[in-house]
Amino acid sequence: MNILYIAPRDPRIANTGSTIRTAFLWEALKRLGTVYTVIYPSKDIDLSQAAVRDALERDRIHVVQSKQTSWWNWLPFYVSRKLMKNGSLALTPAHRMRRAIGWEGIHFDCCVVRYIDQVANRVAWKLAPLYIDIDDLPTTVFDQVIKSRLPIILRPLASCFVRFVQWRCLRHAKGLWVTNETD
Repeated sequence: MNILYIAPRDPRIANTGSTIRTAFLWEALKRLGTVYTVIYPSKDIDLSQAAVRDALERDRIHVVQSKQTSWWNWLPFYVSRKLMKNGSLALTPAHRMRRAIGWEGIHFDCCVVRYIDQVANRVAWKLAPLYIDIDDLPTTVFDQVIKSRLPIILRPLASCFVRFVQWRCLRHAKGLWVTNETD
């Protein structure tokens, strides 16, 4: 079974609570099949070193930028990242995302994603049947952390946007792992 795992950081580095969960999930998935991992760039990874690039390739890990290329994709991505710090409208076509993540010739039997915002940013449901690992729902994070940082006039609009992105991602999922029973 070929599994596409989309995570925020390198799953080989486990030094905080969230990275430990990412690493444990990666190890568990490797017991089920061949895991191809997509991560965001970070300061932990120096891609200028050949040894680092070889290690990433050996472990089937691709570092993929989250840049949007067209204004149609860039505008909602920019608004969601800068204003609300949460997901995007996921307007990127599947073939473009497939090209960006690599492994174009490989059929994925499932796609496991670590956070809902990555589901939206990577249009994960368009790549394979989707399973999401949820620590905190975006609506919970928004209500507890982000909402108070926004101007009062933007809060209702931002709240609607976060709820819409969350709903859109969750409705495409075949399964969910939820850590908080209230979620």
